[in-house]
Amino acid sequence: MKISVYCGASVGNNEKFSLEVIKLGKLIAKTNNTLVYGAGKIGLMGLVADACLSLSGKVIGIMPKFLVDREIAHTEITELIVVNTMSERKKLLFESDIYISLPGGPGTLEEFSEGFSSIRLGISNARCILLNIDGYYNDFVSYLDKMVVNGFLTQKDRNIVEVYNSVEELEKNL
Repeated sequence: MKISVYCGASVGNNEKFSLEVIKLGKLIAKTNNTLVYGAGKIGLMGLVADACLSLSGKVIGIMPKFLVDREIAHTEITELIVVNTMSERKKLLFESDIYISLPGGPGTLEEFSEGFSSIRLGISNARCILLNIDGYYNDFVSYLDKMVVNGFLTQKDRNIVEVYNSVEELEKNL
């Protein structure tokens, strides 16, 4: 199974983020799944890839050429796919069986939103997961619930988003 992971190019300022991300990378390898991600060697992106690789897991990174040229691509991964645009990158990321969003910034939210929308529209059959490390996504989950209350999202579509608070909790439902 291919598991796309969306996360920050920074590690953030909460050590729990890094610890859980490392656990996730190892879980992906242990379960013989393939990690698909943005190909960064820095931040949470680099940590999840390195953790997966540490257990001989398969890691596919997808990065636009302009970012590769800035020398932030992880060159030790199983496969590095270089594309021309961010849109091409996202298209390939969305070919996975599971989308997991970890803590990150606007780019992570964009990837989550586009993946979630593709499932809602029937374009994708993937699972959509928020890994809510240390409550990072609490406010966002409340916002999704508020969309339901205000009639902008159906409860059926809201239920597409699975929320887990730890890698151990996710593992039981993988």
